[in-house]
Amino acid sequence: MKQTGVSLRYMMEFGSRPTPRNLLISAQFLHKELPIRIARRAIELDSLPYGLSQKPAVLKVRDWYLDSFRDLRSFPDIKDKNDELEFTQND
Repeated sequence: MKQTGVSLRYMMEFGSRPTPRNLLISAQFLHKELPIRIARRAIELDSLPYGLSQKPAVLKVRDWYLDSFRDLRSFPDIKDKNDELEFTQND
């Protein structure tokens, strides 16, 4: 899947108006977009040259990405404020 381009200007403008609707839209976007971006990073780590992909530190970081990917993919679709709040809570 292709990741969605987002400009810094757009993020600044969107984030400057944290309405309940904008917070829900942001959570929905991140729920969809983060797994794509995280998967790409994990693939990049698997594709490093000179055997770097097999170094313990690189494997550890790749595994963190994969854990995050699984966590995000297992979270149900975000449909309302309660879902948004649950998605954005720090655990």
